[in-house]
Amino acid sequence: MKPFPPAEELIFLVGQELSAVILNPYDVHLVLWDKTSITIEHHLRYQDADGCVVEHDPQSEKNPVTVHRLIGHKIIRLDVTDLSLGLVFDNGEVVTIASRLGPLESGQINLPDGNLIVF
Repeated sequence: MKPFPPAEELIFLVGQELSAVILNPYDVHLVLWDKTSITIEHHLRYQDADGCVVEHDPQSEKNPVTVHRLIGHKIIRLDVTDLSLGLVFDNGEVVTIASRLGPLESGQINLPDGNLIVF
């Protein structure tokens, strides 16, 4: 739908611990301890500490995602570009979320106060 906001606007994610991963037929939810959740509807790239990469498109593939291994780990850094948000975890693993330009949203960040950041 649109680019990600700059890293300065997403800095609240740093230090957050992943508490749950929810796999639905057409999206993936990453739930953080403060109840922030990230809904991924377009594309997810998971890289483990050994460099093994799994690509997942919730809209077209039924591949299992091993992101659940990150439960209990904290986000220590963000790698943000216009169309990607990389969440770097304390165990060296990275989840990269993709956005795309166009009329349909690629996902959203649901904040505990009810506000949304749509990408």
